[in-house]
Amino acid sequence: MFDLVSKAIVDAMLSLGVWNDIIVNAVGVVALIFLVASYQMKERTAIFNVYLGAAISWIFYFVLQGNIASALMNVVGIVRTLIFKLRGKYKWVDSYWTLVVFLVVMLGLTALSFRDWRDIFPLLATAFSTFAFFAIKEKSIRVINLGAYVAWILNGVTCGYWVALACDSITFISLVVALIRFSKVENKTSQDLEQK
Repeated sequence: MFDLVSKAIVDAMLSLGVWNDIIVNAVGVVALIFLVASYQMKERTAIFNVYLGAAISWIFYFVLQGNIASALMNVVGIVRTLIFKLRGKYKWVDSYWTLVVFLVVMLGLTALSFRDWRDIFPLLATAFSTFAFFAIKEKSIRVINLGAYVAWILNGVTCGYWVALACDSITFISLVVALIRFSKVENKTSQDLEQK
């Protein structure tokens, strides 16, 4: 079923000619802007809010490419992000069983939409992001998401998604920059407190 939907979408997009590439790449650039901005946010809630825009953009990007497995993982990412924003407010969200449920759902969706070995990369990326967004500390979110972007980069390389590859590489660099930037801020704050 997913193969028929995927083929229909790809055929429809290819009928647009050069506009296919323009539309797909424009959606990828929008996703990049959201991603880079999200990891530069200081607080967990702000990271999540901006990240939602990126996840929505990636759904469109992958659907237009006919890659249902990657699109489904981004749908899971949206639901996961909305639920994990509620950590600390509801006991069921704080439970590790919530994390397990998301991992099982991701495995199930991957099994249903599996085309070939490359569909493992969106699963790995989303699993890393799920662990990252379950974390409370902003630094943990950024560090664990480094693994997610390595998996997304491998997805871009193996599937030939060059815009996604560029976006994920830039996002990886943005994560590293944010880790360095916020580490310096934390160190300066610690030094200021010690001097008082």
